[in-house]
Amino acid sequence: MRLISQKDKAAAVSTLKKGGILAVPTETVYGLAVRLDNEPAILKLLTLKDRPVDSGKILTIMLPSI
Repeated sequence: MRLISQKDKAAAVSTLKKGGILAVPTETVYGLAVRLDNEPAILKLLTLKDRPVDSGKILTIMLPSI
């Protein structure tokens, strides 16, 4: 695990492009983020959350615009 400063956007983007998982602070809790187009990263996230792929539970998707 590597700590990335909130100001170091390039490191965060690089981590996501490499299939890494980011812990992102929100107003209430930390969210976990991966790239939507990186299936191995999504599977890694589901494993980390101890959530089977076929559990029927959804993941939140954040988009910059519609």
